[in-house]
Amino acid sequence: MFLAACIPLFIIFKPKILSLTEFESNNLIIFISFFFYTIVLNLVYLIVYPNGNFYETIFFYTFNMFGIIIFTYLIKDKEFLKSIYQILSFNIIVQVIILFLNRGRYLGDIRYMGTFNDPNQFSFYIFLSIISVYVIEDILSLKSRRWLIYLLGGYLIISSASTGILLGITIFFISLLFTEFKISKLQFLNSLKIIALFGILGAGIYFAKGDIVTQKFNYLSTRIEEKLNSTKSNAEITLAEERGYDKIYKNAEYLIFGSGEGEMGRLKGFSNSEVHATFPGLFLYYGIPGLFLISLWLYKSLARIPLNLQLIFMALFVESLTLANQRQFLFWGVIILMSKVRKGEGTFHHLKEPS
Repeated sequence: MFLAACIPLFIIFKPKILSLTEFESNNLIIFISFFFYTIVLNLVYLIVYPNGNFYETIFFYTFNMFGIIIFTYLIKDKEFLKSIYQILSFNIIVQVIILFLNRGRYLGDIRYMGTFNDPNQFSFYIFLSIISVYVIEDILSLKSRRWLIYLLGGYLIISSASTGILLGITIFFISLLFTEFKISKLQFLNSLKIIALFGILGAGIYFAKGDIVTQKFNYLSTRIEEKLNSTKSNAEITLAEERGYDKIYKNAEYLIFGSGEGEMGRLKGFSNSEVHATFPGLFLYYGIPGLFLISLWLYKSLARIPLNLQLIFMALFVESLTLANQRQFLFWGVIILMSKVRKGEGTFHHLKEPS
């Protein structure tokens, strides 16, 4: 609601942010071209299939396009970034409190979803929040990491039993092992403190909710085993069919210009739902032109970021192969945050109050 109100206010009072010069300086030309392509293509399909839900997709992408433009402008403000940093950390703590007070929602008896309507969306928000906190620490040149926030967020993701997000957060923590733990004496001691924090937090959670932890572990193990079994060719339902990947090769004629993002029942596949993956789904929906534009934007945005953020992006990318994130404003926002850190510069020293 606030972002929707922000859009016309920016157009009225800050019209220069919609200029070609502003877009070029912030690497937005290619990204906006991609959004325009999605909107035009879905408009065409809406004419062909007037009862389809293409209008919803058009609304999402239009909203996200303006939101990203405004967000790119606002993150030039150091105080804005500090506020986002504090808010995201606070939100994770609040979700943990809600969990321990047993006030959150569940899907069934096991899959926790906090104050959200879906466990995958809940864990996805927590995952993006953790990554955003990490990236903002680099942008603001903060000397210490909020390890406790990472750990609390990780526990919330485990509670959701979302295997895709669990894979992403696992890669995130492995990336931290490679980039954050050094071998100097002081940093080795700091590393021991972090490992001790892991142990204390884990022991506290187990003693407080031992039965629930065991139950969740067994449930997660079963889900992971089911996912692995579904990769076998003789499985009753393959992983490709479950996640909608079969739609891509069964509708290969659409890979040229795209099928549009709606009326999924017209596409051949195991189910009538969308492809549960971000970039593979975009390839089907928007064809070679869409995939080319978004790949080019990603390359120009992330080619010069430091190694630690390249590894963090890999965590985000791998997760995006299991869930459809393209309509989520925060997904694109996190990538734009990453693009503001450059090799050799490391931080955003030139941050200032926007004029």
